[in-house]
Amino acid sequence: IADALENLGKTMRFRGDWAEARRLYEECLVLNREMGDKSATAWALYNLGAVTQSQKEYETARVLLEEGLTRFRELGHKAGTAWVLSFLGRPLTHLQQFSTARLVFHEALVAFHQLKSVIGVIFSAEGMAGLSLAQGRLKESVQIFAWTIATRKAINNPLPAGEEEETESALATLRAVLGDAAFNTAWAEGEKMTLEEAIELALMDVL
Repeated sequence: IADALENLGKTMRFRGDWAEARRLYEECLVLNREMGDKSATAWALYNLGAVTQSQKEYETARVLLEEGLTRFRELGHKAGTAWVLSFLGRPLTHLQQFSTARLVFHEALVAFHQLKSVIGVIFSAEGMAGLSLAQGRLKESVQIFAWTIATRKAINNPLPAGEEEETESALATLRAVLGDAAFNTAWAEGEKMTLEEAIELALMDVL
């Protein structure tokens, strides 16, 4: 039953139906806790944290994701740890805990690079681009966004529902503040970056 709830939750989440996805993930979490399944509980916390983040309930998302992170670390689950970190940086950014968010995204980027997960690197870099925008590092934000969008196109992995709207809003803000010329220059530079160059830029001031 828990597996079925999780699968339905994923379907609803990628359709952008956050409320239904949340209901399903909450049921899934309760069942997994009752069964004492540590790995499934960690994933349920991750999924529920991701949905509450999308619903802009940032403190709730932070609490859920931090519990999920603790559980994945205890299990020694490297991929699970990396995915939770890549989401955790987002509510931390909205809660203006910028230094912690940057360290979290840094750990996620390094982990995904070691795991050779390109989509993981992309997702973490997208979070770092949002953090750079929040911190006023506008050129850096544009460059990272340009790389992530170009790389998603190259591997045919578009943004999920909801995240595309958020990215478009961020890009509109960046263009409005920087102006067309500066935005387009930064965009062209970002599109040409390699994976290693994108990671190096995203990790600037962290390493």
